[in-house]
Order: sequence, then C-alpha cells, then structure tokens
Amino acid sequence: MGKRMFIIIVTLLLVFSISFVAVGCSGQRAAKPGEGPVGKAVELKFAHHWAAQSPFGRGMQYFADVVNEESGGQLKVEVFAADSLVTGVEMYEAMLDGIVDIGFVTTSQISPKIRELTVLEIPGIYDLGGGDFDYFDYAAEIRPNLEEIYEEYGMVFLYAVDPGDLAICSTQPIQDISDFNGKRIRDYGVWAGKVIEALGATPMTIPPGDVTLSLERNIVDAAMGTWGFVDGFKLYEQGKHITWLGVGGVSCQIFMKQDTFDALTTEQQQIIRKAASDAMHKHTEFLEETKEAFIRTSEAVGVTHYHLSDDIRAEMFDKFDTVFENSRDIVGPKGNDLLDKLLRMR
Repeated sequence: MGKRMFIIIVTLLLVFSISFVAVGCSGQRAAKPGEGPVGKAVELKFAHHWAAQSPFGRGMQYFADVVNEESGGQLKVEVFAADSLVTGVEMYEAMLDGIVDIGFVTTSQISPKIRELTVLEIPGIYDLGGGDFDYFDYAAEIRPNLEEIYEEYGMVFLYAVDPGDLAICSTQPIQDISDFNGKRIRDYGVWAGKVIEALGATPMTIPPGDVTLSLERNIVDAAMGTWGFVDGFKLYEQGKHITWLGVGGVSCQIFMKQDTFDALTTEQQQIIRKAASDAMHKHTEFLEETKEAFIRTSEAVGVTHYHLSDDIRAEMFDKFDTVFENSRDIVGPKGNDLLDKLLRMR
C-alpha cells in the first residue's frame, strides 16, 4: 500500500471515529412515533386572534402555562395572540405546513376546510332561555363527534371554549323580528349570514378587527357575535344598543396536528390533555368574571341592553331551524349525526 493511500485511509477512519463519538456523546437519536423527541425540549406555537388580555386570550395563556409547568420545561408552548402569527382563516393550512402547532378557530373559520363542522357555525346550536343550560354537559356530549371529525382531517381536537351568549350590537334598537328588516348586519360566516337573511336583514362578512370602524362609518347597522366579541373589540363604543339573543353559536375550538401530537411521549400527551381540560373550565371562569364588568362598562357609556321575549325567541328558532335543515346536504354523515344530537339536546 502506498504512503499516500495509507494517509487517506487513516484520515477517513479518524473522521468516522470523531463523528461516532460526537453522536454518542450528544445523546441524540431519532424518536419513534409516540415516543417523543429525545434529549431536548419540544417547542409548540399556539396561535389565536384574541387580544392577550381578553378572557379568551387569558384562557389560552393559562393552557400554555400549565403545559410548560407540568412538563418541567420539556414542553414549551409559546402563545401568539391577536393574529400575530397567522389569522384564523389561515390556521388549518398553517398547521399542515408546520407554522402553527396548536390553533384556535371559530367554526366559521374552519368549516370551509372541515365541512362537518358547519352546523356549529349556525346560531341556535343551543338554547340559553330556560336557565338550566350547562355548557360543560353540552361540550362533553358532543366531544366524541368533534374528536371523530377532526381525526378524519389529520387533527387532534383538544377542547372547546364557552363562547357565551350571542348578541346583536346595533346603532338602532332591535327588540322584535321586524326590527331586522332592511338592516345591514355584520355576520361571522356564511351560515350565520343565512340566518341574518332569514331574519330579514342583509348580511355582510367583515373581519373582526374591522367591525368597530364599520359601525363608526355606517357601513353596517349592527354586528352579530358573542357578547365577549362585542366586549373584546369594544363595539359598544359605536353601537349603543345590545340585544341578547339567548342562544349559542360561534363554536370555538382548540386543536393540533395529529402528527405533532403523535410525536410526543405518552406522558407529554397526557399533560396536554389535562391542561386542555383545566383550561376549558378556566375560560368560562374568566368569561363570567368579565360579564358583569362588561355590562357595567357599556351602560356607563350609554348602552341600552335588551332581552327578547319567549314568543319572539320561538319565532327566531323557527327561522334558525330552516337554515339548519338546509345545511344537511353539505355536511356529510358525520355532520348530520352532530346536528341530530344538537337538536335533541336543545
């Protein structure tokens, strides 16, 4: 063997030995599915559109804090509030592309991608008029449906957020079905718009951040959303009349990509599940803490609150149900199963 060839072989052996030692000393190796990454913390990005100080923003930060603490730093959830990473309508694709790991959406933002969820976009998914409605019983009842639906699209459903009562924030009083006639009302999605049409008004889809300006410039006469939405975006500064509809709608869900979840250890998965359950209750706690303050603050700037009579609400539900039935052709078997369950529960 020539001297030159000997030097080359020795050099290659040295390089191989150094690489082997470096890998062995680092303690790193490829993780098996469900085993989780080895030897380093997992960083997860959690995106939503609410202000960080809102009840919803606080609830999602609570989830992140619990995960971070309970995992001893092995999971690090960073929250991106107020559309600072992606918007709600971009959430599904952003998760598929690995930009987001955990996302918050309203059903109107996700139903164009997951059609089965369309029924949760329609006002009237539950009735708050009787006074005995329990959100957590409702959420537990439909959870198997949501888990099955999200799984079909490669996602893991984590928890749903209590959105609170639907309300209409308007520049003129709305106290009867006839008061909707001719009004231009901001909706929060296609099917909410169909309900607005059924009530005799004209729907207009406007992004959440632009609604206040739309009321101020008389582009719309009113906006439909939860009272938390009215409060969070201070719509009452422009719309001095708030009509409480006494119905549920605008279902809100937190989910993550199945592959991301599966790559975690079993213990890490359990931590996320437990944090989701805790955060779900914390969201409602934060919401209830804020409700009375919202009413007092809005009344202090001249807002009048209205509650519809039972007869008017019964007429309103008839119009909602027509829209529900019209959704059956597009939501598929799982969507129809969910709708049937919702109507039985109501």
